[in-house]
Amino acid sequence: MTLKKFIQELKRQEKLFFLLFIILFILSLPFVLLNQRDQYKSYLFFTVAAKDTTSTEELKPGINSLYLISASDLFSETIVGWFKNPAFMDVIEQNSISPLPTLNVRKESKQNVMIFFTTNNQTLNNRILQSTITRLQESVNEYNKASGTQYTLTNVSSHTLTIPPNFMIDITIALLSSVLISLCVMLIRIRGISRP
Repeated sequence: MTLKKFIQELKRQEKLFFLLFIILFILSLPFVLLNQRDQYKSYLFFTVAAKDTTSTEELKPGINSLYLISASDLFSETIVGWFKNPAFMDVIEQNSISPLPTLNVRKESKQNVMIFFTTNNQTLNNRILQSTITRLQESVNEYNKASGTQYTLTNVSSHTLTIPPNFMIDITIALLSSVLISLCVMLIRIRGISRP
């Protein structure tokens, strides 16, 4: 069947097409409306700092400061790498008492790391934030003990944004899906009628 013939047949049966479309759209609305929930996007930000462990006789003003900034910058990359370790993530998940969403972790600039994620439960977000901070502090302490360094996390701050549902996008998807399914049903019907 050609497209031209299909359009002609569709015009002849346009009342049936619109009826089918309206029924499908009305049936899809409860699913759209029931799935409307606020989303919660949380951010965790911190700065990695290294403490100078050299004695006062060895201190070289300026040089030691540059070394500490460079060391902190490199250690922040180590921290980003921890989030690729399944064992590290398992501890966060166990302490959160819930499966984890995808945690996006990235360096924002030298020494600064940001973690962000989204769920539909604000209480869960708070548990994940607290669990992540606790696990990071524990891991930094373990690293310091094993390596004889003195790294610390400073400027630790978190923030959660409430993202309201977007009804227009969901209704548009329902409309387009209803049109597409209606067209498919009409194509099957017209092809069935047109067969000898």
